[in-house]
Amino acid sequence: MSSRPPEPPPSPYASPGPFASPGPGAPAPLPHHQPPLRPDPYGPSNAPPLYGGAPGFPPPQGSGTGKGSNGVGLAALLVGIVALVLAFLPFASFIAWLPALIAVGLGITGLVLKNRKRGTALTGLILGGLALIVAIVVSVIAIVTATQDAAEQFDEFITDPLPGTTDDPFAPDEPLSVDEAYGDFEPVETSGTGNDVVELPAGALGGIVTATHDGASLFSLVVLDANDQPTGDFPATRVGAYDGTTAFGVLGLLEDPAKIEITADGAWTLQIAPMSEAQQLTLPAEGSGDAVFLYDGEEASASAVHDGGSSFLVTQYDGSLVPNFAVIGGGSYDGELLLRAGPSVVTIVADGEWSISP
Repeated sequence: MSSRPPEPPPSPYASPGPFASPGPGAPAPLPHHQPPLRPDPYGPSNAPPLYGGAPGFPPPQGSGTGKGSNGVGLAALLVGIVALVLAFLPFASFIAWLPALIAVGLGITGLVLKNRKRGTALTGLILGGLALIVAIVVSVIAIVTATQDAAEQFDEFITDPLPGTTDDPFAPDEPLSVDEAYGDFEPVETSGTGNDVVELPAGALGGIVTATHDGASLFSLVVLDANDQPTGDFPATRVGAYDGTTAFGVLGLLEDPAKIEITADGAWTLQIAPMSEAQQLTLPAEGSGDAVFLYDGEEASASAVHDGGSSFLVTQYDGSLVPNFAVIGGGSYDGELLLRAGPSVVTIVADGEWSISP
């Protein structure tokens, strides 16, 4: 029987094999490939999973890609609704264009905003444009209707007599008589030398003045009102001697005549008479110097001749806003003139012989 040699004692520096059994009193080896567990120095972690939540749970809020709300678009929608309502009202349609334009502007702004819903902005834009069109149409219809109503009322007014009358309110008034238009008073005569002021007869709104002057300087007649202020009526202005007939009150000025201021350097005479005492102008007519006539005839064309060396004026006053300046000439004159239909007052300013013929 053979004997086995004794095994050497284990080296204390040898590394045990994977299947080596621990010696007596040695600690139990750790499981193979399992690192030792170390405590977390920061405590347990509560952070969400890096790539989303656990299966079956929705992703956290804010992690999606959906579009946000559009406040500008909502404003466009509301303003567009208001504009459309106003546009259908006949009188409010005249101001509905303002909210309509605002709605269009807000709608366009809401459409260009990024990452915003565009539905309300588009709807507001459409409503604003529609409101603008409706407002224009309704306003035009309202204007046309109002114009037609006004025209019908005006037609009724001018064709129907006034209540309690049978007269046409636009029919021309009956012309006033000469005395009604210019006043009726007793003629007066006065005379003097040099400058003076003469009171007009009471009720003299207009009349004729026959005057003479034998001086060599300025001779003028100026009409004054009750406050001694010129009325703008200058019946006569001549340098040197004067002998003629002129008129006052024919301009229809606002201030009533009250006095005549005389400027003279020699002796003078005045005869003031009602306008009704003026001669009737019948063609042919002729004379010398200044003259005043009443003309009650029809419209007529005539020829005028003057051989003086200064102004030659033929003016017709028929109550119109602008008198008929039939002739405006200087010195000698030979031409045509047109007289309006009467009644009227015709004044002639001349320093020589004149004639008017049909």
